[in-house]
Amino acid sequence: MKLAQLAGAILLLSFFFFFGEAEAQEYFYFSSGPKQLGRVTSANDEKVGVLLDGVKPWNAGRDKILIAFNQRGSYLVIADISTDPNQAQSQIEAFYKETTDPKNLNDILFKSVPFEIIACTIKSDLEEVVNYSTLEGKSATINKDNLLAIIKRDGSHQLLGDVAEVVPNLQTSVVKFRQMRGVKKAPVETPKPAPKPQVAVAPAPVEVEPAPADKKKLTAEAQKIYKAKSVVRVEEFAKYLNEIVDKKRSRSEKDEAIKKAVKMFVPGATMEVSAINNTGKTVKRKIEDYLDRLSRLSYPKISITYAELKVIDDFEPDGLGNFWGIVSGEQTFTGGVSDVTRKNYKVKLKPYQKSVEGTNEQKFEILLGNVEVQVSQ
Repeated sequence: MKLAQLAGAILLLSFFFFFGEAEAQEYFYFSSGPKQLGRVTSANDEKVGVLLDGVKPWNAGRDKILIAFNQRGSYLVIADISTDPNQAQSQIEAFYKETTDPKNLNDILFKSVPFEIIACTIKSDLEEVVNYSTLEGKSATINKDNLLAIIKRDGSHQLLGDVAEVVPNLQTSVVKFRQMRGVKKAPVETPKPAPKPQVAVAPAPVEVEPAPADKKKLTAEAQKIYKAKSVVRVEEFAKYLNEIVDKKRSRSEKDEAIKKAVKMFVPGATMEVSAINNTGKTVKRKIEDYLDRLSRLSYPKISITYAELKVIDDFEPDGLGNFWGIVSGEQTFTGGVSDVTRKNYKVKLKPYQKSVEGTNEQKFEILLGNVEVQVSQ
């Protein structure tokens, strides 16, 4: 009997180990990406103390851990913890002592482009999309490729992008995030009877000052310039692709081309590919993995060309000084068989200052992001 009870307990523990991740628990994230069950316990100017799995003490450099989540779903960015050990201890203890008072009223979606925090009620969380209702009661759907993070009312969470890219957005939004979790839904108003018609009197003309231009948006001229440069950037990547698949090149030459191509992308970017014999099935791979696989294909001759490359819509700000857009085009892969796929390249404009004749001018570095297969409707 005791043996059977022990087996049942082991089975139950296994269940929570494999499936408990969806529940609200204490986690922290390493800068390299992995998610670890446990909590932060201390910090100073160099180290962060943690409990791995909630029981095993361990120390790491401050730059090795980026963010921690408590059971309520609130988060603490390590960069925001004081370097003074006593102040840090107070911050950490207050963070883990948070209770459910006041209650979390809303699920929160962190949209990536343009950056936005959406307070809502999630109706269904599927593999690729989230269906939700807004605070006004309207139904909506968003693709997970356009989400950085999801934090639910029950305290569970998902980080959907590269951790190093997601955390800065969460860091600058912590106050708004806490506020929006407690925003009450808009009441449904009962229609009031129409008022009796009154004789209209023409109002006196009022001078209205024109609204100031939104400095966060790119000018029309800058949009035009960086759209053209972004197309050229994708064409440059296509050149590296053809070097990587060129059978006449040595392994070292291919590795060098891979290294240069990877530098064109934001960290953690992925490439979505579809099977030639099953275009309805796609898989996402890290850029490094995709390029390495490409370099080892066994076809006697391979060529990759692009056509109809263009930027879809204008570049949109993400709230951190960056701008994001999408370059779309048809990719033709020829290697024994020919395959034509429309691909969408996310493009990031990353700002930097350039000194020109003694004055600083803002310029943008063009980086490629996730590449997705556009499925025909």
